Amino acid sequence: MYLTIVIFILIISVYNYCLFQYGNKIDSNKVFDMGHYYLFDHTYMKEIINIIPLLMMLLFIINSTSNELYSSIKLSFGYLIPIFIIRMITTFVTILPTTTECTEWKYKYSILGHCYDKVFSGHLATVIVLTYVFSKYNPENRLFYILLSCLEGIFLISTKSHYTIDIILAILITLSFIKMNIKVIL
Repeated sequence: MYLTIVIFILIISVYNYCLFQYGNKIDSNKVFDMGHYYLFDHTYMKEIINIIPLLMMLLFIINSTSNELYSSIKLSFGYLIPIFIIRMITTFVTILPTTTECTEWKYKYSILGHCYDKVFSGHLATVIVLTYVFSKYNPENRLFYILLSCLEGIFLISTKSHYTIDIILAILITLSFIKMNIKVIL
C-alpha cells in the first residue's frame, strides 16, 4: 500500500513539473488547447458538427419500427434533460473565451449552441446518448454509431467549435449518467 502511495505522489510530482515546463513555453494570455494545436484546422467545415447527429437520426429512423422510434425518443430525452441541466450550470459558472469570432446573436444559436457554451459539448453528449440508445435497438449498427461519435468529437475540436476539455468532459459526464442510469422518466 505504501509503495502505491509513493508511486502516486511521484507521478503527480512529475506531472506537475512537466505541466510547469510546458506552460512556460506557451502564451499564458491565451487559452492553449492541444487539440486545436495538433489537429488539422477544419474551421471551414463547421456545419459537419450538425450533420453527424442528423445522419445518425436518419439512419435510425430508416432502420427502426415506430415502437422502437417512440421508445428511443423517450429514452434519449430522459438522459438528455438532466445532462443538459448540468451543462447549463457548467457553461454559466465558467465562461471560456470563444474559439471563433462571435459578434451578433443568431436564432440558430437557441438550438445549436453559440460561441460561449463551451464546458461541456452538448453536441457530443447528444451523439453519445444517441449511440447508446440506438445501439439498444439496432445492435448491428453499433460500431457505425461509435465511429460517428468519435468523428463528432474530432470535428468539434478541429472546427474549433469546442476546446479539447469540453470533449473529454462531455464523454465522462455523459457516460457516467448512462452508467448510473441518471435520467428523467418520461
